[in-house]
This record gives sequence, C-alpha cells and structure tokens, in this order.
Amino acid sequence: MRLQKAPLLAALTFPLLVTALAPAQERPLPPITLKETVTSLGRAPEGWMLLASKLIASPDLAHVGYAATKDGEGILMMDGKELARFECKEIKRLVFSPDSTRLACVVETKDYHSFAVVDGVVGPLYSSIGYLGFCFRPDSKSFAYTARDRLRNDAIVIDNKVFRTYVGLGDFVYSPDSKHFAYVANFGLPISGLYRWYVVRDSRRRGRSVESFLSHLTYSPDSKRFAYVVEADKLIVDGKEHPRYATVKDVTFSPDSKRLVHVATKGSRECIVLDGVEGPLHKYVTSAPVFSPDSARIAYSAMESKSAFVLLDGIEGKRYSEVTAPVFSPDSNHLAYGAKDKSGAFVVLDGNEGSRYARVFAPAFSPDSVHLAFVAETRGQALLVVDGMESTNRFASSVGHPPAYWMDALDRDTWKRVHFTSPTTVQAVFTRQPGPEFFRLEVQILPVSISEEEKP
Repeated sequence: MRLQKAPLLAALTFPLLVTALAPAQERPLPPITLKETVTSLGRAPEGWMLLASKLIASPDLAHVGYAATKDGEGILMMDGKELARFECKEIKRLVFSPDSTRLACVVETKDYHSFAVVDGVVGPLYSSIGYLGFCFRPDSKSFAYTARDRLRNDAIVIDNKVFRTYVGLGDFVYSPDSKHFAYVANFGLPISGLYRWYVVRDSRRRGRSVESFLSHLTYSPDSKRFAYVVEADKLIVDGKEHPRYATVKDVTFSPDSKRLVHVATKGSRECIVLDGVEGPLHKYVTSAPVFSPDSARIAYSAMESKSAFVLLDGIEGKRYSEVTAPVFSPDSNHLAYGAKDKSGAFVVLDGNEGSRYARVFAPAFSPDSVHLAFVAETRGQALLVVDGMESTNRFASSVGHPPAYWMDALDRDTWKRVHFTSPTTVQAVFTRQPGPEFFRLEVQILPVSISEEEKP
C-alpha cells in the first residue's frame, strides 16, 4: 500500500467530508526496494530475570533500555551495557530522555524505600517516589520527580535536589520550550484537616484553590497557553472556566496553539469538544483527539457496542472490531491507523485497507509524507513493513517507546514502534532468541530504475 498524491479534501461541507473519508483511488507509483541493515544492541545478561514491562526503546528507536533482577539485586542496562547495579525489591518505570541519550528508572528497596537512578547514578533515598513517576525536561538537560520524606512531606525533586516541599503533590509538567514548570500542590494544614489544592506555575500559585483534586496540566505547543481540569469535571484554559461536564480528559492544544479539544462525558456517553463545540456522542472515545499538523482537521477513535471506528472532522469511517489511534501525515493530506476484523489486522491509509497480519502497531509517516511504515506480526514473527513491502529480516518481537503519560503507557499497542531518521530511512528495534538479543533494523528506501525492473 503506497501513499496517493491526491490529498484529503478540505473540511468545508458535509459532502466533502464524506468524499474525504471514502477510499482514495489507488494508482501505480514508482517501485522501490528496501536496503536493510541490522545492528546488534547487546544481549540480556545470563542468569538475570529480564522484566518485560521494563523493556523500552529510545524515542529515536536507536537504543534499547531494560532492567533485570537476580537474588535481591537489580541492574539497569542500555544497549547491552550495565549502567548501574543496586539492591532492590522492585524496579519501576524506565524513562528515556527526549534526546534519547539518557536513561532513568525508579527503584524500590526491600524495606520499601525508593530512589531514582539517572545516567547510572543512584539518587537520594526517600520513603517513596510518587506514582506519577519521573520525567525529563523537553530539552533533556534536567529531570524531576515527586517524593515523600520521612516526615511524610511531599517534595518536588529536580536533578536529585529538593525544590519545594508541600503537604501533598499531584500532576506536574514542563512546558515544551523547557522554560516553565507547573505542578499541583496542597497548601493545607493536615493538623486542622483543611486541604487546599492549587496549581503552581513558575513557583507562583495560580487561580483559586479547591478542596478536591486538579489534573491534566497542559501547555500549548508554543508554551504560552495553559489548561488544567478542576475536580475532574471543569476545564480551565488561560484562567477562564469552560462549561462543566460529568468528566473532562485528554486536553489537547492544536499545533499552532490557537485551538483546543478535549474529551467530555455527558450522562453515560462521551464526545469531543472542539473549540467549545460538541461532537457526536459515543459509548466511548478510545483515543485522545489529534489535530492535523496544519491545525485544520481533527481525528480520533471511538466505540459503539462491539465495533470501533475512526472519525475525521466528525464523520465516521468504516467500522471494525478494533482500531488504533489515527495518525496524520506531516503535510496534513493523509490519515492512517491500524484496524482489525475477522480477516486479520491491517493498516488503513486514506480509506484503503492493506495486507492482513496477525497484529499491526501504530503506523508512522516519513517527514516528507511520501512513505508509510509500521511494525507487524505474522506467524510468530515480527517484521517492518514500508509502503506495503515487508522486510526480509524477521524477529521474535518488537520493542517500542512508551507515551509520556504513565497511564497511556499501560497499553503497549500504543507505543511508538517505528521512527524515520530521514525521508527515506526508517528504523525499529526488535528482539531475537536466545538471549534475548536486541537489534536495530535500519531500512533505506531506494527507487528501482526501469532497467533494473526489467531484468529477468
């Protein structure tokens, strides 16, 4: 399945939307060939228990990080090299820095204390480290996490140093430009039983306090706008209150930072609210709405009864038993997602269904929007598929990069599995047995000349 040159039509009228969702007419495109390079990223150490839930790839799909345990000891490894060894009861979530050069994890000791390991360095010991875990700043130069000390105070810890201490802490987030830091803090007095929650941005309390929780802290891509949810049902954007719903979640700014969408619950149904306008109601909205890169269009997945489907600008596509979150091409002209029916799993590109596999993961477009790649599984093997062509190299399984938000990371099908390093080069991380041993598969997309094509 190759990308078509005809773009999705602009969302101007209902008939145009229907046309946009209809399968594009496929026509032959210049043939290609795939040049494959396999590079070993090391092997898991013998005798150690590799934790499958603690095996991740870096954001650029060039490295692999993992944790393993043996006889009360733990190790943190990257590309087969040991970064740190420590006594532990449990190793918690692993995190790569956005630039893919740094690896961190949170460790729980036998006496139920916790510490963070960053760049192989073991940090201070705390009574616990928050379930919200650990995050790097977008520029990868700093990191933060929440921790509880022996006096049961909650602290914001930045680069392993206590930044501020409060009665309680909630969500925290960096701005995309790495210049701002926001978090939810409790300024109450536990002795009096009075608890007051505030949003703290750049060390200043913002907005009114509430007795319940604040969540979904979100900066716009330009870092100038800010939104959050009060008591799970009220959205605050740039200090202004939006209409209340039963619940509010998945708050997302458009790439140009001018538009806003979120998922809302009305009664027992869910819908998206785009720039204050409600979309159709569904049993469930199953993926966070995504804007096209030009900020003009919106897509998301939803469910009704036992069927799942993708909606583009409010118009429903074909129904399947399962679908993945939709992905726009960088030029905003194409839409792709994974789907599954009785015949198998496949990728849908501009309404056209691709070859069937046992399983497919989220697809990705090349930077120039010409190529589409995804990882698939068939007959017990994992492979890379580029423009409908399968890699000749096969593996036991693939390794992905998890979403930033810890709850989103629970669904491993949503993990990033492919990464384009250029318009014609894509890579993914896989495993092979015995070991397991880890590999990076790099694929170059090369044109086939007419003379080569005519060779017998």
